[in-house]
Amino acid sequence: VIRNLVHLLKTLKPQIVVSFLFHADILSRIIGRVTRVPVIINAIRNESFGGSKGETGRHADLREKLFRLTLPLASGFVTNSEVVRDRLQAQLLLPRNNVDVILNGITPLNKGMNPHKLTNLQKSLGITREDFVWLAAGRLDRQKDYPVMIDAMKAVVEQKPSAKLLIAGTGPLRESLENQVRSLNLEN
Repeated sequence: VIRNLVHLLKTLKPQIVVSFLFHADILSRIIGRVTRVPVIINAIRNESFGGSKGETGRHADLREKLFRLTLPLASGFVTNSEVVRDRLQAQLLLPRNNVDVILNGITPLNKGMNPHKLTNLQKSLGITREDFVWLAAGRLDRQKDYPVMIDAMKAVVEQKPSAKLLIAGTGPLRESLENQVRSLNLEN
């Protein structure tokens, strides 16, 4: 992989490389500099940069050290959250002008959707137009911190009993999240 990446960057001579995820960030920083890529941008999309949230031990320490050690090789950073930007700046001492926030764009569910299909979808999910609906889509992994969202939903339901939380995804935490939902009586 490394040899191929070096060859690719030397051949294409890109002016900018943008990477996502820990391993790609490390490789883009090191190999990008070795191959003289002028601009290297790392996209960091959650608060668990460097290691997985809750991860401890030698592996986590090594990831964190490698992440910090190679930080100066990046030209800048992009994130999708002001919270992540603030954490990057506070914990990694990155200057404010070195981290840009580009919020994720969303298209409202009803924009361009057949109203009949929308109504059928809502009925199939037990949703009325008046309900507060919280949708989370992604892998069911420790890094995404679904348990906190489920706990928060308990507080939301206490204030608005018709509120709904929909979680779409698969992953290693599915069973424990389903157990948490049952234990908090949030199944409906």
